[in-house]
Amino acid sequence: MTARIARLLVVLALFGSAPVALAQTGQQKYTQWCQGCHGSPANNLNGVLAGKDWNYIRLAIDTKLAMTEELRPAYDEGALTDDDFMLIAGYLQTFGGGAASPAAIPVVEYFNAGFGHYFMTADADEIAGLDAGAYDFAFVRTGRTFKAFATPAAGTAPVCRFFTLTFAPKSSHFYTADPVECDGLKLNPDWQYEKIAFHIRVPAAGACAAGTVKVYRMYNNGQTGAPNHRFESDLAIYESFTSSQNWAPEGIGFCAPP
Repeated sequence: MTARIARLLVVLALFGSAPVALAQTGQQKYTQWCQGCHGSPANNLNGVLAGKDWNYIRLAIDTKLAMTEELRPAYDEGALTDDDFMLIAGYLQTFGGGAASPAAIPVVEYFNAGFGHYFMTADADEIAGLDAGAYDFAFVRTGRTFKAFATPAAGTAPVCRFFTLTFAPKSSHFYTADPVECDGLKLNPDWQYEKIAFHIRVPAAGACAAGTVKVYRMYNNGQTGAPNHRFESDLAIYESFTSSQNWAPEGIGFCAPP
């Protein structure tokens, strides 16, 4: 039996045999590491009760900027551990309520042959309109989709959606979950900020968390006369475009729910 499993069994035993003691220990950990930003867990400030599952807390230190800056160094140094997350989650379980994770929705990909551009949307009304022939049937489903969330969920980041007419008559959309990239493009007169397209998990140190689906981002190098990005969960398609169709590989852009 590994030491990691042994520690886990000890924590689980505490859940069953001494819930009051566990709550007190978890409360101490919560007060030390979490309360400064989240306040009392009873108030569920910033959706703190979503952390009833300790994996959400672990994921958040890789995906939430404030937690990455504040807690990730302590985790890397061993001052904050997975066992601590379990104890904090145990304390949160003594409170009712909490934000349930919303259901995943499809992000549907389309291709505009006239532009040679890919477009994607998670907006149900937009999907219905395009499927019904909006823009003179210019946008056709590719059959490719991945999943995301319409509203914030534990461990997710908002995806900014931009639009450009700078390269008219061709247009293009761009999507990013990187807050720095989003803020920078909002200052770029060539790109119009439209909205939050959806919410999704993002890679940490270039990797997706276990149980999520890698969504790769690639760039057409402007070869249509305008910029266009494609987001693809099929590694074979990504490698085909970036190795033989002059698209630039940009790595993992999102980590989608399965």
